[in-house]
Amino acid sequence: MPDALHSVDNCAEARLEQFDHPVARSADSPSAAGDAGRGPAGSSVILRWLGFFAAWNIVAGHAPADLLAGACTAAFSTALSLRLWPGSRQGFRITTLPRFAIRFLRQSAVAGMETARLAFARHPEVTPGFLSVPTRCAPGMERDGFRAVASLQPGAMPVATMGDTLLMHCLQQDPAIAAQLAEDERAFLAVVGR
Repeated sequence: MPDALHSVDNCAEARLEQFDHPVARSADSPSAAGDAGRGPAGSSVILRWLGFFAAWNIVAGHAPADLLAGACTAAFSTALSLRLWPGSRQGFRITTLPRFAIRFLRQSAVAGMETARLAFARHPEVTPGFLSVPTRCAPGMERDGFRAVASLQPGAMPVATMGDTLLMHCLQQDPAIAAQLAEDERAFLAVVGR
């Protein structure tokens, strides 16, 4: 029984650690101080403003009064978006996205068929459990994005983060799943510019 309680404590700590997000850090923390001197690139600001302005024009039209209101709203929205999601020196690589999407869709189809096979088998050979998978994704939006992508794969679900390790619930406790997730992470990091 003490082992079960220890496991529950570890899961509770992991759930609490999941909420360690860079936005929640104070301005005097070392990582916040290092990011303070980094401003978003000018092209990032312009692209955001253009995106918000285009969205305004699609919704409100492009009469002269609407254009002025749209320009002001786009400026406010850009400033707010930069506060909530600051730009970074690394960029989104659109050229790697098609390869990542094809890989993701192929793996989703294969994993979905395997999950369906297990669901309809008379005697399914399922060994559910948890796998600890090390991650190179930076804490914050990058890691959250990878966890979201990993959660869309049938048969595996990220349930907690413990330091630089993801705790994954899997239908099969197979080391090949950890290797597959490492490949997925490499492909994801290529898309986000790392």
